[in-house]
Amino acid sequence: MPTMVLPDGASPARQPTSVRLQIVEPSPAPPDGEGWLHEIKHDGHRLMAIVDAGGRLSLVSRNGYDRTEAFGAPFSTLVAAGHDLVIDGEIAVPDDRGVTHLDFLEDAISRREPHRLVYYAFDLLHIDGHDLRRCPIERRKDVLRQVLDKARCERIIYVDHTIGYGRQLLEAVRRVGAEGVVSKRNRPES
Repeated sequence: MPTMVLPDGASPARQPTSVRLQIVEPSPAPPDGEGWLHEIKHDGHRLMAIVDAGGRLSLVSRNGYDRTEAFGAPFSTLVAAGHDLVIDGEIAVPDDRGVTHLDFLEDAISRREPHRLVYYAFDLLHIDGHDLRRCPIERRKDVLRQVLDKARCERIIYVDHTIGYGRQLLEAVRRVGAEGVVSKRNRPES
């Protein structure tokens, strides 16, 4: 099993088979300050990707439904990477500019075109026997980026972020017609 430098706060734990997801709540504007991390919100279906080093994949919707058969196409390279992982993300279909809309996803599903699916990975909750949920989100995202870069997953996209500048990111996202932004506290809550 490949090794990875883990962030402070990582604790030994068995790989979970399900995770209670944080749900986005609407807000008229992103919060201000350096204590907030902001990401582009992609318009698709939220999926928890659970991969074990033995090559098994499970994709679980936010309502707890197994969606592996419907949405597994983008994950073959990641499954072969040899890590135990729990990744939080969104399955979607981008247009030629990279903007996602739920209608594109529904069209790809109805036309049976899994080659159009892209998984937007925005958080890493578990890796190789370690729970990362008590680690700062920036550090979890650093490890996630390393895993995805090393695996060279063409259809799994790392969702980058900015610290502060939430209003500016929202303005830019609105100009291209994307859904919005998601703001997260930059430190884990105790």
